[in-house]
Amino acid sequence: TFWEDAIVALLGGPAHHRRATECLAELKRQELISSRPGGRFPGEREYGFRHGLVRDAAYSMLTKSDLRLGHRLAATWLERAGENDAAVLAEHYDRGGQPSRALRWFERAAEQALEGHDFATTIRRAAQGIGVATKGTTRGRLFLQQAEAHRWRGEFREGATTAGEAIKQSPEGSAQWFRAVDELMTCSGRLGEFESTIGWAEIF
Repeated sequence: TFWEDAIVALLGGPAHHRRATECLAELKRQELISSRPGGRFPGEREYGFRHGLVRDAAYSMLTKSDLRLGHRLAATWLERAGENDAAVLAEHYDRGGQPSRALRWFERAAEQALEGHDFATTIRRAAQGIGVATKGTTRGRLFLQQAEAHRWRGEFREGATTAGEAIKQSPEGSAQWFRAVDELMTCSGRLGEFESTIGWAEIF
């Protein structure tokens, strides 16, 4: 799915609007793309490829440098247009070679998935964030998201492991650190590892 103004942005700005419009009309005439009524963004003309193979072929024709630039421009345009799917923005920024911006959206994507009780996606999105995170506190939040998701899935061993990582990456005594300790104690208790649970409880 894509939008006319987004194509203009990818091509370099308003000076290319007429050319973009002409090309889109020709692609539509050849039935390679189709317009879609009631688009996601108000006031934006929305299009889509008629077949996934056409989309994949077009994508494969781009050079690596053009792909990186294209993903950065796409992320910027989508964020400005009001894209509310954090995972989409995270993927574009990540592929565009902007890990610091991608990290923010991977974390938000994990939050959105956790709020929607999609725990498998929470774990996956948090893992993507951990892959680009360099700051300990941020990594700690991502591990904490994974720990909570594992606990809800009944995966207490994995929950204890990720909670332990969250503890290591969080400032001791912070609210985040205490949340991580709570997750570890809960998972350890469910595993019957009561000595570990009691040991952490003594801290309080």
